[in-house]
Amino acid sequence: CNDVTVSEGKRIQPLFKHMIHSRYHTLMFIAMVYTPISFSIAYLQVPIALMILDGSLALPSEQEMNQDTEADYLDRLASGQKPRHAHIYLFPPRWSPTSYCDEIATFAAIANILEPKYRFFHSIFADIRKNVMTFRDHDYSEPEPDHNRD
Repeated sequence: CNDVTVSEGKRIQPLFKHMIHSRYHTLMFIAMVYTPISFSIAYLQVPIALMILDGSLALPSEQEMNQDTEADYLDRLASGQKPRHAHIYLFPPRWSPTSYCDEIATFAAIANILEPKYRFFHSIFADIRKNVMTFRDHDYSEPEPDHNRD
């Protein structure tokens, strides 16, 4: 069967929004994980998959989905990413987990339930960049770090 291909090491084709087969809409790849933080993406992808299955989310035509997918891939290559990075969201700002979650939530017209989590992670990394020696002084069990502290 040539309807699903894996090429260049890790590129699965044809996957619209990195999860939906463009011809067989019930064939979905949920949470293709490359990093531990990516596991949570399933919490956003599963509701979208259910919307597709119950018919409440209309998909573009197969041709439009394939064009969108190829444009994303070529954009990644033009930015210097390797072909094996076709589904990886570790290259901010354009290809970060937050941008992917925003993109698919906007596509499905649903709330990005992961946004607070990623905002929290970004604030921790900001603290680390600010001072790697003192970021552990903050109590990260609080909802969000206070960046205004001295």
